[in-house]
Amino acid sequence: MPLRVLHCVPSLSDRDGGPARSVPELAEAEALQGADVRVWSYQAPTIRLEQYCSTSFVTGKLQGLVSRSWTPDVIHDHGLWLRSNHQTARVSLHSRIPRIVSPRGMLKPWCFRYHRYRKLIAWKLYQHRDLVNSSGLHATSASEARQFRELGLKQPIVLLPNGVTLPTTGHLGDTGFEARLHGEREVLFLSRIHPVKGLPQLVKAWQLVVRPGWRLRIVGENERGHRREIQNLVMQKKLGGTVTICDAVHSKDKWRLLRVADLVVLPSFSENFGIVVAEALGVGTPVITTTGTPWRNVKSERCGWHVEPTVEGLAEALREAMNMSRPDLKQMGTRGTHWVRQEFAWPDIGKKMLGAYEWLLGRSRYVDYVQTDSETQPAA
Repeated sequence: MPLRVLHCVPSLSDRDGGPARSVPELAEAEALQGADVRVWSYQAPTIRLEQYCSTSFVTGKLQGLVSRSWTPDVIHDHGLWLRSNHQTARVSLHSRIPRIVSPRGMLKPWCFRYHRYRKLIAWKLYQHRDLVNSSGLHATSASEARQFRELGLKQPIVLLPNGVTLPTTGHLGDTGFEARLHGEREVLFLSRIHPVKGLPQLVKAWQLVVRPGWRLRIVGENERGHRREIQNLVMQKKLGGTVTICDAVHSKDKWRLLRVADLVVLPSFSENFGIVVAEALGVGTPVITTTGTPWRNVKSERCGWHVEPTVEGLAEALREAMNMSRPDLKQMGTRGTHWVRQEFAWPDIGKKMLGAYEWLLGRSRYVDYVQTDSETQPAA
C-alpha cells in the first residue's frame, strides 16, 4: 500500500507568496513517487491547480477528511499561528497520526517580533505546545534548524530546501539576454510588498547608486498597505523617474520579467527560503540578496551577492553589479542556472521528503538529512 500523506495549509492563493507554489509542488513530487497525497486548505484555493494531476486538493472540515475510508500515515502542516494550524495539531493528536511541521520561516527572530504581543499570547496558549507535540520539524536551511534548537524544540529536523519549477526554454520565448541589449537596464524586485522584504532599505540604497540608463522595478502583491509607504518614500527621495512600482504578475509574465532583468534583488530581513532567488537564477539572471536569506552560496557559486540587509550593504552590491558588463552578468546567470537545476529539482526533494516520513514512522533506520537533538547543527 502506498504511503498516505496529508498536507495542510491555511490557503492556496496568489497572495500567499512562496507556499502557494511550493506546497503543491512538493505534494505533486511525492505523488509522482507513488505516494497517495492529498492537500487540505482551510480556504478554497484560488491558484490554478490543473498541472498537479496526481494530487487531490480538498477543503472543508479537516476532521471529516481523516476517516476510516482514508486515514493518512503522516500529516505535514505548513505555517504557524493560524487557526488552521492549531486545528491540524488537534486532529493529529486526537487521531494519533504523526505530524511534521514546516514553520516556513515564521519562527525566525524578525517574524517573531512582527506583531510580537499577539504572537507571545498565541505561543503561551497553544503554539509552543503544538510544536512540542509534533513528531518532527522541517527546515529549509541550517540557520532555520538552529533557531528551532534555540527555542528548545527537540524533535528530529528534516533539513531539505524547497525545490523550484522552471519553465522550459520554449516557454521563455525570445525574451532573455538578447532582449536586454536594447533600452534601459533593469534591477527587479519580484516578491510580496511587505515590511519583511526590506524595500525601504532598497529604495534608499537605490538613491545612492542611481545612474542614467538604469531603472528599479518593484513588482508584487500589496500587503498591509506597505505599497503606499514605499510610494511615499520614492516620492520623498525624488526617484519617481527611475523607480516603477507595479502590481503582482504570475505565470508567463513573471518569467518574462525575471528573464529580461539584468539583476534580481531580494533585500529581505528574514526568509526561510526565498523562492524568487532560485527562479531568477534558474532562468539565468544573477541576484543580490541578504544575510536574512539562506542564499549565502550565491557568492561561492559566483552567481550573485549575499550582503547585510542594510542600505550600505545593498548599495555596495548594486554599485558593483551595475558596473559590470552585460556579458559578465550573463555569465554569472549561466552559472546560477547550472547550480539551481542541479540542487533544487523537485523530483529529488519529493523522494527525500518521503524518505523522511518513513524514518519518522520507524520504517527506515537512517536518513542523513534528518537531524536528531544530539547532532551538531552545521554552519549557515
